[in-house]
Amino acid sequence: MGKDLNGMKWLLVDQIQDLTIGVVSVRRKLEELDPSRMANELVWFKRMCDIYLIISLAKLFEICDKYGKEINGFPDPIRSDLRDLKAEIERKKIYQYRSKYGAHIFDKDTGKPISLQKGEELFGKIVGLDLLEYLNFYEWIFPNEGYETKKSVLKTIESARDYLISIGVSGERP
Repeated sequence: MGKDLNGMKWLLVDQIQDLTIGVVSVRRKLEELDPSRMANELVWFKRMCDIYLIISLAKLFEICDKYGKEINGFPDPIRSDLRDLKAEIERKKIYQYRSKYGAHIFDKDTGKPISLQKGEELFGKIVGLDLLEYLNFYEWIFPNEGYETKKSVLKTIESARDYLISIGVSGERP
């Protein structure tokens, strides 16, 4: 099948862990929410987790991109789910956000500080602007209920990992 599928398997394992802890952490913080102390602490914590999730989703985009030929050999629905996931990450401009705003302070093209306003606008389009949109973003990654039956980011990458294991891909973490 080409490239090192054991490497792909471990990259998927890492993203499963990273995406799970990012979503679970925000949900726990929301459950502990004390409205009298809400203010900045929750906003800062949520933003930290959201950036972490965006970076992990950008890594998934890279995995789907670099292992595209191998993914073409996967059975459906795994193949189509991975393609759909990559397309959704692209549609939401998650990779672009990570590459320009989420991980840099200077614009590569101009050499000047990045536009915080443009970064915030794109950030809001990715994770949402209000609580309902935030919850939908987390639900897309890791459904709070009905995990086994709902299509989600985590379910998609777990299925790909499980497929790799089922065809005998094994080995130590590279």
